[in-house]
Amino acid sequence: MSSTVVMIDQQDLEQALDAVVRKVVAERAEDVWLDVKQAAKYLSLSDTAMRQAIRKGEVPVHRLGTRIRLSKAELNKLLAESA
Repeated sequence: MSSTVVMIDQQDLEQALDAVVRKVVAERAEDVWLDVKQAAKYLSLSDTAMRQAIRKGEVPVHRLGTRIRLSKAELNKLLAESA
């Protein structure tokens, strides 16, 4: 097994790290947690339709004890994939 060493100057390294940090911060800023009512409103669905979609496994959910939370980022991804 061979390994390769890549030399990178400090400025390029700083730019690369800056790009990674900006990407992570942007992803985290969008990751807002919604309850079922909030998610239904965000998706322009009734509460009943939202709960049916959850029951059918059509939307990703996270359970915190008895509470259900939905990631706005995951909902956006789902919307983008279905468009």
